[in-house]
Amino acid sequence: MPDLIEASELLNQDLDSDPEFRKEWFDSAKAREFGKWLRGYRMRRKMTVEALASKLTIGTYMVYEWESGTVEPSDNLLEALRKLK
Repeated sequence: MPDLIEASELLNQDLDSDPEFRKEWFDSAKAREFGKWLRGYRMRRKMTVEALASKLTIGTYMVYEWESGTVEPSDNLLEALRKLK
């Protein structure tokens, strides 16, 4: 059985060896950080993805996209989040 490699070690190997991957990783850092924050925000308020999507009048798929760090939020979304109580 081959030795298992920790995710952080594998990530570091890819960052060191693949300039394209490194650029994409750092370019998407803001979206990943926002995703972590949004999920924490939602969880602290005991909200489901569906409830947050409803409050923002968007589809649930967008909440999933933001929380996964796949998509950066728009200025409109940030403003809508600011206004949520």
